[in-house]
Amino acid sequence: MRIEDSIRHTVVFIGYPSNDPDKGGIDCIGTAFLLRHGGFPYLITARHVAEYVGSDPFLVRVNRFSESADNLLIDGAAWHYDQDVSVDVAVLPISNLLREREHYVRFIEDEKESWWNKAWKYGVGIGDFCYTVGLFRVLSGNKKNLPVVHFGTIARPIYGPDEEPIPVKDWRDPNGNKTILAIAYLVESQSLSGLSGAPVFVRVSNHAVTEEMIRHNPHILPSEMGNAVAMWHLHLIGVWQGAWDAPPGEVLGSERGQSVRVPVGMGVVAPIDHVHYILANDELTSMRKNYVRNAEFY
Repeated sequence: MRIEDSIRHTVVFIGYPSNDPDKGGIDCIGTAFLLRHGGFPYLITARHVAEYVGSDPFLVRVNRFSESADNLLIDGAAWHYDQDVSVDVAVLPISNLLREREHYVRFIEDEKESWWNKAWKYGVGIGDFCYTVGLFRVLSGNKKNLPVVHFGTIARPIYGPDEEPIPVKDWRDPNGNKTILAIAYLVESQSLSGLSGAPVFVRVSNHAVTEEMIRHNPHILPSEMGNAVAMWHLHLIGVWQGAWDAPPGEVLGSERGQSVRVPVGMGVVAPIDHVHYILANDELTSMRKNYVRNAEFY
C-alpha cells in the first residue's frame, strides 16, 4: 500500500570515514532516525549500534535539499540507555547537529506520531502492516542516503496470553554464542545487515474508530478516519533490533553442513515504549526544560 515519500527523510545513516569513491566519504554501518520529543531533537538507534561506535568519532550522513549530503562528525557522543541492559535502544540529544533549512530531513513528532504505552489499545494487532525504513548496505548511495522501505506484518505482539520474551543474540558476546531475552514484537519481514536502529511504523487496518482513538489523535480529523477502514496515517511503534536468525539445522531448506546462521524472515522490534522510558530520565528531562526555556527567551 502506498505511503508518503517523506517517511524516508526521517532516517539518517551512521558510519565511518571512507576513501572509497563509490561511498561518498562514508562507510555506512547502521541506521538511526530523527525524533522530536517535547520540542527537543534526538537521534534514535539500536543500542548495539550505539555501543559499537561509543564515544569515539563517527559520521552521520544527512541528505541536503540539493543532490548531495553532509557527513556530520560526532565526537564524544553521550548516549543514553535503559537501565535494563537487554533493551536494544539508544537515545542521543542532537540540538546543534542539524540545520533544517539546509538538510532534507523530517523529524518524527513524538506526541503525534508515536503509539506507545500499549499500542494494542489503539487497534495494533496480528496481521497489521509494518514499514521499516533504513539502510540497504549493498546500495546505500554514492552521493546521498538512499534508504529503502521493507514491509511486513506483525507476527506476534508484546501483549496478551502469549506474551513471552524472545531469545536474541547477545551483541556483547564476541563468539556469538550467548543470548538475551527481549520483550519485542516479531515482524515478518526480510532484511539484511545495516537496518539495525531503523524506525518501524504500523498502519492499523480495518479498525473501528472509537472516541478514545479520536481523543488520542487530535491531529487527524474524525472525518478522515472513516468508520472501519484502513488508516492512512502511519504511527511509530518501535526500533528495528535485527533479523531473528537460527542455526541452519533449524531452518527448512538450509544447506547441510553449513555453519552460518540463517535469517528466518522474522524481525525483532523493540517497542517505542523503551525510548520513552529513556527520555523520561532526570538528565534528559532537565535538558529539555532548559532548551525550551532558552528558546522562549531568545
